[in-house]
Amino acid sequence: MDVVKRLRKWEKFAELPSVLPDRLVWKFESETQGAFKIKFSNSGKYLAASCTLANGKTVIKIYDVEDGFLQIILRGHNDLVYDICWSWDDRYLVTASADGLVRVWNMEDKETENSDRLNYMENDRLFFICELIHPSFVYGARIHPMRDDSYLYLASICFDQNVRIWKVNLDDFENPYFKMVFEMSINDKAEHTLGTKKTSTYEFDEDLEDETLRLIMNPQDTPDNLKNVTNKKQKNRDEETINKGYKNLLEKKHPNALVFD
Repeated sequence: MDVVKRLRKWEKFAELPSVLPDRLVWKFESETQGAFKIKFSNSGKYLAASCTLANGKTVIKIYDVEDGFLQIILRGHNDLVYDICWSWDDRYLVTASADGLVRVWNMEDKETENSDRLNYMENDRLFFICELIHPSFVYGARIHPMRDDSYLYLASICFDQNVRIWKVNLDDFENPYFKMVFEMSINDKAEHTLGTKKTSTYEFDEDLEDETLRLIMNPQDTPDNLKNVTNKKQKNRDEETINKGYKNLLEKKHPNALVFD
């Protein structure tokens, strides 16, 4: 029976002072263009890192942080990987990329020794489950913590300002079945909003004018579109205020949190 090693834990007496780590344990190699995103598994045993090659493609490297070994290399994506998420039991991994794809990977056999585990050009049969196609960059993906062995539910957020909920069948990896079960816009009215400004979905910024906040929620009223507006009140808006905030509009477009019913 294989024994799965656990990370060592340290304890100290309450009266002793806390100290900062002063020793480098491991140094992992990435790739030519570095690593953009890293994520520890929930157990803390593994570290997933998105490493971009010289040709712009990004592979996913799985490191064993107990032994310091490179355990697996996944084929990854054709562009930057923006997000990585492990399932609650570390059996599955989800990656979201600028290539418009969310890919789902099977990590159940990550402990098994296999000659192809580092051959990312050929090992899809071992780890790849399916890919979820989006119309643009995918900035984030999260696996729902529901513990169902038959299905995996996950959410993705795309540059097109839509949140999508997906259902992936886990019963047959050779013939995976998946579908999008729900789609909603971040501009839709949310059931609840979380943020530091009660009147806005977005994080409060002292330099962010109320007019800019309104434009974020109503992109049809941006300066380029105001030319066709016939409403007298809108025509009399302070153009200086609009332009001052609009230059940072895209940077403020991400909500802290939206909760849909």
